[in-house]
Amino acid sequence: MRLQYIKSLESLRESSIIVMVSGMYEDVLEPLARHLEAIEDPQKLSLFLRTGGGDTTTSFNIVNMIKQYFEEFEIIIPTVAHSAGTLLSLGASKLLMTRQASLSPFDPSVRNERINNGMNISWRDMNFFMSSATENLSTTCGQTHPMHTLIDSQVHPLLIGHAERTVSQIRTYAPHLIGTSRKRPPEDIIHHFMESNTHHNYRFYRDEVERIGLPVVHPTKVEEKLILSIFDDISKELDLSNHDNKRGKVKALIESTQYGKTVCINTKEYEGWIDESERFGKAKKSS
Repeated sequence: MRLQYIKSLESLRESSIIVMVSGMYEDVLEPLARHLEAIEDPQKLSLFLRTGGGDTTTSFNIVNMIKQYFEEFEIIIPTVAHSAGTLLSLGASKLLMTRQASLSPFDPSVRNERINNGMNISWRDMNFFMSSATENLSTTCGQTHPMHTLIDSQVHPLLIGHAERTVSQIRTYAPHLIGTSRKRPPEDIIHHFMESNTHHNYRFYRDEVERIGLPVVHPTKVEEKLILSIFDDISKELDLSNHDNKRGKVKALIESTQYGKTVCINTKEYEGWIDESERFGKAKKSS
């Protein structure tokens, strides 16, 4: 049934659809490439995207890879395309957003299991703290104020450097994703998502995204019903409402009418992305 919904949406959008429900990490590039290669008539692509975020560099890599196959592409957002997903969205020519769809602020976080007990370090939190300390507290006798010393002692300098480099990459390359055809200068759009005074969990719904300057399209009632039906079916398959990290559960998927379905699984026998046909072939051999 889901495949029929995707075909119907392809007909309405006059495009080839690749569904991607996944975190934004480097290992998604290879399976996504297989689906792109399978599209025989690459006139228009609609990337059906649901993601909570991930690695910002992967966002740039996905956009750049898609543009090797398509000059332009649109992104269909059923619910959330947050953090690194929002960054990816900057590269689309259109954002087809349902009424519950949202983007989020850019908030690069860095983590190393061997440093700071594996704690996530939020660049926005760190930057806000440092700015507040600079504005509200003065130094004494030319010495660094204890508040600055505190963050230096609690956060490893390599993590701070990593976060700053990630932010620098966004400021440098994100304008190239946006281009010059938007309602506002690319730098203004990036500033709004990265440095406006919003919390990491703040959601930019489609009306606000449109005011920010991105090319939002409202789906028709028929399109929205199909989009949400596709997502509801995937949500049940991936058990997205269950946040327990259970082994053996399918973690993510990429699906298209031309190639089929590729899933990311984590079992004792296999961990990573695998085409569903190959997955069931292995299951039969082991039984």
